[in-house]
Amino acid sequence: PVSKCTMDRPTDANLQPLTVDSATFVVRAVGQSSPFASSSNTITITFATNQALERPTKVTVMGLMGSTMPSNLALQVTTVAGPHALVESSGIWTRSTGTLILSLRENVKSTPGQNYSISVDLMNPPSAQNAPLVSIAANGIDAVLVNSWPNQTLLPLGDQLPMKIIQPRIVKAKIRQSSALPDVRNVITVTMRMNALVSSRSKGSFTISGLLGARARTGPVALHAAST
Repeated sequence: PVSKCTMDRPTDANLQPLTVDSATFVVRAVGQSSPFASSSNTITITFATNQALERPTKVTVMGLMGSTMPSNLALQVTTVAGPHALVESSGIWTRSTGTLILSLRENVKSTPGQNYSISVDLMNPPSAQNAPLVSIAANGIDAVLVNSWPNQTLLPLGDQLPMKIIQPRIVKAKIRQSSALPDVRNVITVTMRMNALVSSRSKGSFTISGLLGARARTGPVALHAAST
């Protein structure tokens, strides 16, 4: 008989017989459309796994903290990208923990390595906050922290981080007058630019101070849109 011997194995663990990788997310990215306080914010979630997912598996995104969107057992979920709609059109949203639970559709199975993207609309808090730590998990797959995914290329670097909220502020302010002559009508033109959306529903106001010496009466003054 031929004596028994030990066979050489490849140094690459993936080539060694019967080596099986743990189930994991090979793509895990979350981005946002708006970093501005009190604005609607589309959160886009892109994920891929190294094994097929199918019902009754649930994908859970955790840590989307700060949103004022009330908890909802049927938050609308929009399929953004993928060969087919993988998850149901609504998910379970829990505001207190910033958790979104996505259920897979019936008779649908994911393809390993294939990206699937979905989005949900949340409401940002009224004040600034740093980006929280967001993670993703699924049945049989341990939670892992997500990477940022700039789904809005017009945002400055870093502002695409999910639930990072910046403080509203004036980023440009200019003022000029139409005449320096004494005892004549003088038009004061003010130009401002904000880093956040300002609408007629906003409950704030702008205060311009230091316009001393004018003979205008105290009280309301007429405002006109300046020509561009």
